Amino acid sequence: MRFLVDENVPLSLVQMLKNKGFDVIRCSSSASNYVILEQAFRENRIIITLDSDFIYCGPKKCDEIVKECFSYFMNLIKD
Repeated sequence: MRFLVDENVPLSLVQMLKNKGFDVIRCSSSASNYVILEQAFRENRIIITLDSDFIYCGPKKCDEIVKECFSYFMNLIKD
């Protein structure tokens, strides 16, 4: 599994996932929610965040990315 970890997630979790052999990268503190969503989609990564309003990221394009990610995920579990 490949994870993209938001900057608000404790480093201890990041390190634990890495120690378990997972592919983990951490977002920069300046990355917007839109940038995080786009990167996760582009790199096929699962987002880990403690940001309770992450999905409400503002730009309309965010909604499009979420829909694409959801469709992609649904197709994966169908097969």
